[in-house]
Amino acid sequence: MKKRLPFSFRETANCAILKILEKEVLCMEIFQNMELFSELIRCGGNIYTWCYDADGTLLRSNCPDDVFLSGVFDLLGCKQQMLEHGRNHDIPVTLGTAIGLLWGAAFEKENDHLKRAWVIGPVFYQNVTIRIKLS
Repeated sequence: MKKRLPFSFRETANCAILKILEKEVLCMEIFQNMELFSELIRCGGNIYTWCYDADGTLLRSNCPDDVFLSGVFDLLGCKQQMLEHGRNHDIPVTLGTAIGLLWGAAFEKENDHLKRAWVIGPVFYQNVTIRIKLS
């Protein structure tokens, strides 16, 4: 007489599929929540949101000049700082530059490994208007 296992292959496959679907739904919820957040902060001005993967590839942004500003973020060393911080810490970080640009980054992790970095900015933390001194 054959012993029946407490679960069937079909039940196991169904559970695996459900777990994959749950992850996909959670991922979609994160992106939808970030889209809503992006829309809300844009009500206060031109502050943009960015999403980078663990390797620093830009996945999405609501910035119309995303290629240019992402390049600035990289050129000024902020992207590398963000990735290093995200790999080693769970807490958000503020990234600033000598010219007064500021970004904030928070991290999404999976099994203690960096999955995505969510960035808001840039904003200027100093007045950047040009002042002309008349002699």
